[in-house]
Amino acid sequence: MNPIIEYVRKNFIPQKDSNLEYIVYSGSRGEKGFIKLIFYSNGHPILVGKVARDKAGIGLKNEYSSLKILQKILKNSNLIKTIETPFSFINLDNNFVLFKDYKEGIRGDKYISNNKFNRQRMKKALILLHASTDWLIKFLTETREYHINSKEEKTKLAYELINGGNLPLYLKYWVDRDKFFLAPSHGDLTLSNILMKDLEVSCVLDFENFTLKGFPLADLIGIIVDAGAILYGTNQQMINNTFFELNPFSQEVYRCILKFCEVFRIDIKDFIRVMPIYTDRAISICAKWNMNPDFHIKLKYELIKRYDELLRTIKMIHR
Repeated sequence: MNPIIEYVRKNFIPQKDSNLEYIVYSGSRGEKGFIKLIFYSNGHPILVGKVARDKAGIGLKNEYSSLKILQKILKNSNLIKTIETPFSFINLDNNFVLFKDYKEGIRGDKYISNNKFNRQRMKKALILLHASTDWLIKFLTETREYHINSKEEKTKLAYELINGGNLPLYLKYWVDRDKFFLAPSHGDLTLSNILMKDLEVSCVLDFENFTLKGFPLADLIGIIVDAGAILYGTNQQMINNTFFELNPFSQEVYRCILKFCEVFRIDIKDFIRVMPIYTDRAISICAKWNMNPDFHIKLKYELIKRYDELLRTIKMIHR
């Protein structure tokens, strides 16, 4: 730790007599993940450091590069305040460390689950779902010049998503419809990567899976699925309550999907037809991190089998 502490003192503490403290978090993703440090000066958080668990630091290097790209493409947007500023990516005593600014807010998963009563949890889930969808729509709108509708590019990414083989019907449909596009994408927009403050998204974290050619609808469905999983668990009840049965949470889900479709002029029938793209991406992430994909496989089956049922339910809200 000494080289890291000395680096922080030298580069980020303007007053040399200021005290420096830090809190260590275990981070995530085992040996391929990171350890997170939050540094404090005179009691105020000033800096975040992420220390790679692996010797190559590939994930943190990708995140640093992605944040640099985002700083460039969002430099004229108000959304820049919701993106972390990358300060440096450096090897200190054979440990790769990414330093970035500290952002205030409560992690989305904690924002929901910290509430003791179900009614409070539901209220927070609705607020977070609405705010996160608004953030995603603004992000995609602000990066519209990077949207790609090329059938050739979409076909290439579709095959990569399923690791070759024959394209399923929903992916062929997605490739053939001009309204569907590739776009800058977070790539892992779970609620733990979203910070909330004053009913709004204050920051989106951990862009190590960011790509300029991603699946924006997968980011939207990812937010929805993660919120539903926190409320109901990863089970059949969650699938039913989130997508197929009328209740306060599913109604907010439908409103978010309809708003996304309205802004980007996508027919709701087309959107529902290609929703399994989210599960393909989730299954590929599970493979990358040695996680169990069974829930996402089940969700994929349900989204395909119950297409007509989901469309009828959403249309009831749309009237």
